[in-house]
Order: sequence, then structure tokens, then C-alpha cells
Amino acid sequence: MAAHGRITERGAIVALVIRNEPHWQRNEEREADRSGLPMPSDERGFAAIDTGASMTMVQPAVLDRLGAMPDKVVRLQGLEPARKWALGGSFEAQSSFVEIEFVGVPLRMCVSVVAVPFGDAFGEGVLAVIGRDLLDQLMVNWDGPARTIVLDAAPLDD
Repeated sequence: MAAHGRITERGAIVALVIRNEPHWQRNEEREADRSGLPMPSDERGFAAIDTGASMTMVQPAVLDRLGAMPDKVVRLQGLEPARKWALGGSFEAQSSFVEIEFVGVPLRMCVSVVAVPFGDAFGEGVLAVIGRDLLDQLMVNWDGPARTIVLDAAPLDD
């Protein structure tokens, strides 16, 4: 049986890497890129864990720097950023496909994320908010008294 990757963090903030394209397409796309322009760099930073969010959100500026292509417009319910995250609101957001890798956990996923300008509502420097679409792929253990989160995942099949 393969070992599991595990990260333990104080609080509900984890380190991650966001990429524009899936890892299995990187070499082919780079070879096919005839524009001569460099591929966008990976974005490295932090993400807040939000078990109440059904979808993963990424700051729009991050998606712009990555050159992520818009996929579709989705309607989000529950919080409204235009009203300082007032409950009961709804708004439309652009979705894009990106690859997310958790630092310290051998898990990379190509997922649809929504561009939401959440500013510093989840903490200064937070690039993304991880919702249940990604959390459902992990074993998540929140130790309330210790204020520690543990994420477990099976190793990557490269």
C-alpha cells in the first residue's frame, strides 16, 4: 500500500501552486507554442479552506497573470462581494480551468475555479479559497481545540 501525503497547518490556511495548464499537457503545449512568448509562471501562495464554499475561488488578478482562458459564467449564491460579503446575495463570476497542487500533499488536480475578487476577506496574501469541489478529493481533519487542519491524499500517479 502506498504512503499518503499529509500536511498539517496551524489554522485553515494551506500553501498551494496554481498553474494555467494541466501538467500532462505542459510539454506538448510548450513545444507547439510558436508565438515566442514565455509561458506564464506558476502562482505560489496560500489558500483558505472554506467548507461552506461549494466551488474553489481564485483572485481574478491571479488568473489574469496565469493567462487562464475563461470557460463559462456561473451564478454564485450565498455571499455578495459588492455588498461587503453580505449573506443572501448572488452574483455572476467567470470560471476557468487551472491546475492546483497542494504543497506537501501529492495531489494535483485540473479543476474549474471561479474568479472572485475576495480581497483580504480571508487574510492578507490569500490567492485562493478552497471549496468542497477540491476538499471532497481529500481526507480533511479539523482539530478545533488545537486549531489545526490535516489534509491527506493518495500519491500522484505520474
